[in-house]
Amino acid sequence: MFVIKRDGSRQPYDPNKIKIAVEKAFNSVGEPFGENAWLLISRGLSISTDTTVEEIQDLIEFELMKKYPWVAKSYILYREKHKELRFIKERSEYIDKCSKSQSNTATLSEVDENANVQNKNVATIEAETYKSLNKGIQRYKVKQKLKKLFPELADQYEKDLDSHIIYTHDEASSPVPKPYCVAVSLYPFLLRGTSDLDGLKTTAPTNLNSFCGQFNNLVFLLSSQYKGAIAFGEFFNVFYYYCVKEWGPLFWEKESEIQNCGSLKQKTISETIEQSFQNIVYSINQPAGSRSFQSPFTNISYYDHGYWEALFSDFQFPDGSRPEWDGVNYLQKKFIRWFNKERTKTLLTFPKIYGESKPFLIDLKLPMGQQGASKETVQRERLNKRDVEIRMR
Repeated sequence: MFVIKRDGSRQPYDPNKIKIAVEKAFNSVGEPFGENAWLLISRGLSISTDTTVEEIQDLIEFELMKKYPWVAKSYILYREKHKELRFIKERSEYIDKCSKSQSNTATLSEVDENANVQNKNVATIEAETYKSLNKGIQRYKVKQKLKKLFPELADQYEKDLDSHIIYTHDEASSPVPKPYCVAVSLYPFLLRGTSDLDGLKTTAPTNLNSFCGQFNNLVFLLSSQYKGAIAFGEFFNVFYYYCVKEWGPLFWEKESEIQNCGSLKQKTISETIEQSFQNIVYSINQPAGSRSFQSPFTNISYYDHGYWEALFSDFQFPDGSRPEWDGVNYLQKKFIRWFNKERTKTLLTFPKIYGESKPFLIDLKLPMGQQGASKETVQRERLNKRDVEIRMR
């Protein structure tokens, strides 16, 4: 007769191993253990071939509860202690395996190999170590919620996950269930900076440089609380707002002017704007410790004229001023050109740029006002919930 070990292997059944474990339980509480006690317990053990080790221990526990409950308590604690030691040993071996392997963390992952992680280091190994446990905790919590809301679907949920019907990426990144993706309004940021999130009593940015710094902080603060993308639909509007604060209205028409930036090297307005782009883009492509050393998934939106007018024609900044399409569009085009050029130098994953328009790409060569959908068309599509997202690379 064979039993199934925890690693799935088959091993000849040895009743003496069971006897030794039971005797240890008796000895731990000072209870004499002899052949009569063993016979009384072993008679109740109905063990057949290919019974698992866990099932055998459950049978022993059941028999002890019936005949020697005070011994059963010690045996239960013994099982839990050894279960904990097995978990610690297994995780320790996994850490050693990752440390010595030449493969990257995504390849070594036991749960979800899809990650924007290029390097293997102590932070990535630390994040991977508890993913299997995180996955179990999170599935349990979701199933409990489903049992309350949709009891008929609770059992099917896990089956669909295992069958890849439900997308499972990032399921194990945290034991605490988190929202996946979120679209963020930057208006509170214009009023109070990041003070609502970091508790540091920061004030709102007052110039382009402080906007870049606080925006980067905002991205990391939010990404630590969400599993998926953080989307900023007003990014270019707000960038425009701080450009106006720096150089006044129609700044785009004087982009070649030298501006006083307080540094030894003089820069034009255009160069300073590109430097701000660089500040933000390279910052948000840095790995985040709160995201298993992944960069925060960041989206920004790019609009055609009609779509932008439909969304923002009545928008006002906190000081009562309004965004100007020509200025916003100048920044959009400038960013796309700068970003495409920058990506020929190095791998920059973020931000992902989504074009909000009719289902065709904006032609950067067309005059402003001759691109995309009309305001009426956009409003009608919004009402019909047929907005189209176009990823612009």
